[in-house]
Amino acid sequence: YGITRERVRQIENQAKNNLAKREDVSLPVAEDLEKVFSEFGGSLHEDHIIEVLNKEKSEPIKKEYIVLYLDILNPYEYVTKSPEFKPHWSHKNINYGHLDSAVRELENILKKFGEPKRSKELYDNLLQSLGVAEDDFPYSYMDALLRLGKKLKKTVFDEWAIAEWVEATPRGVGDKAYVILKRGGKPKHFREITDGINEASFDHKKAHVQTVHNELIKDDRFVLVGRGMYGLTEWGFMPGTVSEVLEAILAKENRPMTKEELLNLSLIHI
Repeated sequence: YGITRERVRQIENQAKNNLAKREDVSLPVAEDLEKVFSEFGGSLHEDHIIEVLNKEKSEPIKKEYIVLYLDILNPYEYVTKSPEFKPHWSHKNINYGHLDSAVRELENILKKFGEPKRSKELYDNLLQSLGVAEDDFPYSYMDALLRLGKKLKKTVFDEWAIAEWVEATPRGVGDKAYVILKRGGKPKHFREITDGINEASFDHKKAHVQTVHNELIKDDRFVLVGRGMYGLTEWGFMPGTVSEVLEAILAKENRPMTKEELLNLSLIHI
């Protein structure tokens, strides 16, 4: 059209200002958005806003439609640079004020546990850590925080974890096998592990028995504990035949042992 990018920006802004003045059109949407932001503490991830709004609608609302209104309505600001949060929308007049410290506390709680946790258990621990009551920090605030935190991620088992943990971001078949075994808490046959990976649906990739078996063989996190049965090295299992395990126990203890003592210790490691 023979105009500059700056002129396009000016036309866009003018159009948005004109739309914002049309309260007959924008008021119902503005009221819905105000209600959502009030319920969730004033800051929400874009996808979370759409999810909440669609729960109350008979027909799904298009994301682009809501983003347009967030863009033209005055109280809303799109925050792209934050040390704690992913890009999100914030309401200028509704802000809990301690969301950054709360999300850091969530990270600390998960690190103390050292494993993924359900959101209800996280909420109980968070209230205790912050020293606040449910009325002052509703569950909905934490629900928004879990989705906002840069270092937090939901697992395929509907639990929350630190994003870099293998349970949250498995990077290959070996990681997936590790997660399945760790959740099961006991050794499994490599075919059962493969089935577990496929049932969990970590991603669109289907796991194949031979691929899984190959990973179990070459990865030091796993140890063969029976015919086709694998456990985790961190559980204390020792690789090798029964005689090799007995020899390793004797070498570690560095003393003569009775048959009963050897049997008790070998049951732990075999």
